[in-house]
Formats: sequence, C-alpha cells, structure tokens
Amino acid sequence: MRIISGKYRGQQIKGPPGVTTRPTTDRVREAVFNMLGDTPAGISALDLYAGSGAMGLEALSRGAQRCCFVEVSRRACRAIRENVSRLGVDEQKWTICRQRVEEFIPRSPHGDYQLIFADPPYDEGFPHQLVGDLDRWVGRGAPALLVVEFSSRVDSGIVPDACGGDTGRLVADRTYGNSRIVMFRYEKREDAQ
Repeated sequence: MRIISGKYRGQQIKGPPGVTTRPTTDRVREAVFNMLGDTPAGISALDLYAGSGAMGLEALSRGAQRCCFVEVSRRACRAIRENVSRLGVDEQKWTICRQRVEEFIPRSPHGDYQLIFADPPYDEGFPHQLVGDLDRWVGRGAPALLVVEFSSRVDSGIVPDACGGDTGRLVADRTYGNSRIVMFRYEKREDAQ
C-alpha cells in the first residue's frame, strides 16, 4: 500500500499482520479522495475501524489538520503507530483510540470532525446502527461528510437516501470490485447550540 497524493505521496504504508484486517485498496482510496476533491484541507478527520490507518493517513497527507484513528485490534494500532512514524507525521496531528467504535462514539465530543471514514467488517453488512448514531452525533456540529465502505455483495436497496434524522443525505454510491462506497453529507441542525 502507498499514499496516493499530497505531502506523503508515494510513501509505503503497511497493514497489520494476519488476515483479520482488510485494508482499503489504493484504487478505492484514490476514488474516494477524487470524490472528496479538496475537502480534507484544514479539517479534522476520524478513521473508524481504522485497520492500517490508510484512509486517515491519506487525509493527513492531503492537508487534514488532525486525525483520530479508532481501532480495537492491538496489532492494527501498532501498524498505525508504525505508519505515522514512517511518514513522519507530527505527533500533534494524530491520536489512536484503542477501543470498539460502539464505545468510542457516545464518549467522543460531538460535532468535532468534518470528515469521517467507517470501514466495518464486511460480514456485518451495511452499518445502519453506526450511521444512525453518527447522524445524531455529527448533525449538531459543523457540516460533515461520512464515507462508509462495505461489501459490494450487500443488496443495493439497503442503503438509505437519508440516515437517522433529517440531516444526513446520500451524495454518492459507487462500487469498486468487492467494495462499495457510500458518502453522506450532514448539515448542521438548526437547533444546534
């Protein structure tokens, strides 16, 4: 794996050993960031089910101000640490939270991230609960984008046009081989503080 573009372009990154983590391919990452355009510059990113950290590292390479990697696997967290070290990413720009995503979301500051990646295990299907939780979560902060990667074998009718409440709307739904990428845009709620 390599960083596709930006400050760390062309530099190699490694995935954790073993077969339990399925890293997002270079092709899929490139497609996602092409869809995002210049969005990452200066924003805060969140990489859920981070694995190797490839999505968050790509965001940092392209100008994200900081990234939080959430991953429960000790091996994957070690791989992320090795990758940020190999790339020379400033320690002020990243954090690793070793915990389950379901535990992280309720405890994290709401609306603190403008770009969120979620790549749950493919055998779980489309993560309706996660996307619904994030709708309530990011909708109270600044506008945000949520990018979800899941198996292309999932029934095409399963992805909602809007998630959870009235803030999230589907803006992209693309398939790349075994991977399906959906992108939701969240606007700030009118009742947000």
